[in-house]
Amino acid sequence: MAGTLPYGLLADGMVCETALGGLHCREDGALTDAVGRCSGDLFALGPMRWGTLFETTAIPEIRRQAADLAVLLKERCGRHVREASCETVLPG
Repeated sequence: MAGTLPYGLLADGMVCETALGGLHCREDGALTDAVGRCSGDLFALGPMRWGTLFETTAIPEIRRQAADLAVLLKERCGRHVREASCETVLPG
């Protein structure tokens, strides 16, 4: 993990690791630093939330986390974001 963004954030004390190897975060996914301060700009999804959430590795849970985070960020920005289509067009 050396040389990666999560490693650098841990080394700088900007995030804090859980006992299970995830990153400490609030319920909304906002990461917390080594002294417990919440980041307003750094968020975690999926396995990075191990230790904070019981189930966070299956696609439905990660999809829900991403959707919830998108709503939060949209509200924080105060802008209307065009709804994107989730339909996938396969060739042939």
